[in-house]
Amino acid sequence: TNAYMSDASNWRTSSGGGTVSRFPLVQDDLIFDENSFTITTTFTPNLSRFGSLTMSAVDQSVSFTSQEINCYGDFILGNRITPNPNYPNYVNMLGRGNHVIDLAQKRLYSINFYGYRGSFTFMSDCSLASVIDCDYYASIDFNDHNITASQFILGRANGGPVYLGNGILEAYGSGDGHFGFS
Repeated sequence: TNAYMSDASNWRTSSGGGTVSRFPLVQDDLIFDENSFTITTTFTPNLSRFGSLTMSAVDQSVSFTSQEINCYGDFILGNRITPNPNYPNYVNMLGRGNHVIDLAQKRLYSINFYGYRGSFTFMSDCSLASVIDCDYYASIDFNDHNITASQFILGRANGGPVYLGNGILEAYGSGDGHFGFS
């Protein structure tokens, strides 16, 4: 089955039911749990922007496809969530304040850290088919996790601090994997 975030009939005021709610807005945190999906589902988060996305308690297999996600809070996937790494899943982390990214060791396409003076901390290893890009004074803490991507664009003129820890950052590709530091 397919589930689209843009379908208003999919939103409820409480887990497992409740009344139909409105579309989420940028200040809303989206929490998916064991009651959110009842069968194997292809999930498309096709809203322009939202607060946090938390899917760690989902207990059904969910395939995650999107084109571009604008997240203003935490971005947490669960073990049963499988992003399609070849589909351009552009995750733009835009929030101010302190936020976490937990991809549950899954592979996404790219993550862009554009949260003006936001602070973003990785909570698991991850692999990206494309790029990690940091700008607009955002800071990244890789928090001792291993991260692979074809490109790391860190420390631009407007970039904030990058904390590596003891993890390994690996740029891969056939001649085009690289690190960009300004």
